[in-house]
Amino acid sequence: DVLTVAHEVAGLSYGEADLMRRAMSGKTRSHERMADLEGRFLSGCIGRGVPDATAREIWRQIVSFSGYSFCKAHSASYAVLSFQEAWLKVYHPAEFLCSVLNNQGGFYRHQEYISEARLLGLRVLLPDINRSEYEHTVEDDRTIRIGFLAFKDLTHTTHERLIAERARGGPYTSIEDLAL
Repeated sequence: DVLTVAHEVAGLSYGEADLMRRAMSGKTRSHERMADLEGRFLSGCIGRGVPDATAREIWRQIVSFSGYSFCKAHSASYAVLSFQEAWLKVYHPAEFLCSVLNNQGGFYRHQEYISEARLLGLRVLLPDINRSEYEHTVEDDRTIRIGFLAFKDLTHTTHERLIAERARGGPYTSIEDLAL
């Protein structure tokens, strides 16, 4: 904990340590404030008998940490979410990846998630006018059916019309049948 290091090693008060925490993270991140605090931190360390080289190394590590630090609550909640997602991916891979695809992926392109599904041994079926829904669906433990969502310009209204027509007239048997 950076606050503890600043207090115990450099002798900063908890108030000063909190100012350092604010200067190194979040919306209030400030390189200028960090530069101002560096002198107080180093002189505090030296005043407590910490060798200059060690004090500078500790400061260097604090500064490098500031680029990616998170508060404990954020870190803990992110860790729990990561664990839950990993568990779902291992024990329910089709449902997990189908949900990711329906959520429009996230960081990676759609195709990356489809490739991941195949790497996990899942079958990924192409859209089927007679079976697909708007969203992607899980047909069984190991199969994902791509939905109409994969078609960029197909609106939800058009999908609803396709489903309604499919329900009224039975399955489509040809492209001409679909066109009618």
